[in-house]
Amino acid sequence: APTLSSTEQSFLQSVLNHLPSVCPLILPTVASYGRMLDGIWSGGTYAIWGTDNREAPIRLCGAPGSHHFELKSSDATANPYLALAGVIGAGVLGIEQRTPLNIGDCAKPAFLMSEIERKAVGLENPGRLPKTIHEARSLLLANKELSQILGEDFVQRYVAVNEVRCPLHSDFCE
Repeated sequence: APTLSSTEQSFLQSVLNHLPSVCPLILPTVASYGRMLDGIWSGGTYAIWGTDNREAPIRLCGAPGSHHFELKSSDATANPYLALAGVIGAGVLGIEQRTPLNIGDCAKPAFLMSEIERKAVGLENPGRLPKTIHEARSLLLANKELSQILGEDFVQRYVAVNEVRCPLHSDFCE
């Protein structure tokens, strides 16, 4: 990504690294995971980024020098403050650690890429987003770095409230 500064690259890579753990904040209901599929422009199921790629959860838009990122894998059921806190927290970890960007610009959807195309953009073992709210909660609880930056007490309480509000099989959250 030649148009991204080193700070932007570190932020982006760290968000991609932690995106599966951020999912309970950006996709907080059972129904949220019903729309996170490959091939429907919802952001897909791979933790990737791409310039104007509607199948990437993080899409780089705009002209070089005035571009911006769009987070596609979030929905209207998310609390925008908590979603933003999770994404910024994940990105700040990368800036602090100077995480190098090792996933390249995915010009096409990851699920349509051949093994050779995936390897060319650093996706030998592509990160996948959780398929259920239960899996997402487990990933958030297990992510000690993100829990530290968001506050361990917050993460524990958020997951507990989310479990009560959205049990796995609830008509309330579907």
